[in-house]
Amino acid sequence: MDDRQFYAKILLFGEYTVLLGSDALAIPLHHFSGNFAFGNTEKAYPDGVLKLFRHVAANPELNSFFLLDQWQQDLDDGMYFPSSIPQGYGLGSSGALVAAAYGKYAISHTDDVLALKTILSSMENAFHGASSGLDPLVSYLDKPLLFQHNGPILPILQPMDELDKFWLLDTGIARSTSEYVRLFQSKIDRDSTFSEQVDALKHKNQEAISMLVHQKAESVGDLFFQMSELQFSVFQEFIPAELLPIWENGLESRDYCLKLCGAGGGGMMLVYVPDDESLRPLQKKFSMHAIKRQ
Repeated sequence: MDDRQFYAKILLFGEYTVLLGSDALAIPLHHFSGNFAFGNTEKAYPDGVLKLFRHVAANPELNSFFLLDQWQQDLDDGMYFPSSIPQGYGLGSSGALVAAAYGKYAISHTDDVLALKTILSSMENAFHGASSGLDPLVSYLDKPLLFQHNGPILPILQPMDELDKFWLLDTGIARSTSEYVRLFQSKIDRDSTFSEQVDALKHKNQEAISMLVHQKAESVGDLFFQMSELQFSVFQEFIPAELLPIWENGLESRDYCLKLCGAGGGGMMLVYVPDDESLRPLQKKFSMHAIKRQ
């Protein structure tokens, strides 16, 4: 039985381009986490935990893998899922819940990453209808994962030193991922210029992942600025209006640059800051979180 904390996740590279066949790099974020606890005083099942339990119990492809009687008893005894992971931020709040449920109630735990992803994906369908399984997989394994479009899922075991220059900027805005995915798909379908620019971004995304994974740190900063410039041009509708001048200022001053982190529209934004001095003006305006694992 796995009773550790289960962490949030961020999609470091691959937002939207993964829908068009690029790779994606996702990492656990240790600032936010959750796990089961007892003592829910509301005398009612917490909605998310109960929803997941009912989904698993009713699914013949899942229910034989889990200790459903124990899960039900724990719910009756006031179990709930306290979590610091903000919802509507693209940080995998439901993924952490799914990972924790698998860790606590699975009869056995597979070491096969693809098989694990399939189970976790089917579980998270309780919340998203058609989950990729990416979020709970990163949370459960607690490792950076490279999702290859035409290859296996690879845990990244070596340190990615350049991550100490990446930060998360909290916009303070919750948003709906599905809303922005629909907007993206609509623009891809009807705007050929948008499609061409996204294709260019797809290639830069592949380069950035390769550089980080293979520790070619000297080139990551320049490439990140290029991606930021391209996103500022292509994804204006996905950037909160109050963030546009701050984004533009970073590009002009070269002190920092921003990139979408997930669907956009709010939640977290990814920031690349070459040095600590350039970070301080942003820290005065926003809540900032270092990405590098402590």
